[in-house]
Amino acid sequence: MKLYKDMSLYAGELERHTLMYPSLAEQGLNNNKLLQIRLMDQVAEQMQSFRPQTFSIDAYKSLAQKDLEVVGKRSHSGCSLHYLGPNSFSLEQLNSKDPILYWFVQEYVPELRLGGELRVFIWDKKVRHMVWTKYNEADQEMAVHQLELTISLQSIRTE
Repeated sequence: MKLYKDMSLYAGELERHTLMYPSLAEQGLNNNKLLQIRLMDQVAEQMQSFRPQTFSIDAYKSLAQKDLEVVGKRSHSGCSLHYLGPNSFSLEQLNSKDPILYWFVQEYVPELRLGGELRVFIWDKKVRHMVWTKYNEADQEMAVHQLELTISLQSIRTE
């Protein structure tokens, strides 16, 4: 963790002289999970596809019906580092005074925990890399499996 803190001190200067991907600005947008979630919600709505409901802590507290099973997630985090499973936390634990690092709740989707997620890296309209990530309950870490699958974006596009 110290490496990341040290790097953040010099990243701005480094970016002035080196092409970095993702850029610091892009990384900041990526860390804003609610923005990413809203964009995925819009895509799912246009495709008439399912998306888990996501709520700020205050919005969830104000819901009349609270029987929805939810998980806790934090911005600026990934790979289940700041993930709280269903029935394992109280909303009071998620109250943060930090204006940047914030917690939110999302409808629990057991299939994501059991089956994992497919992460596709696209560059220049071509699928360049694919990995399957799945949380390993035994060692409490994210397992990453590289897939030897090469397909074009054209072949997965549906009209």
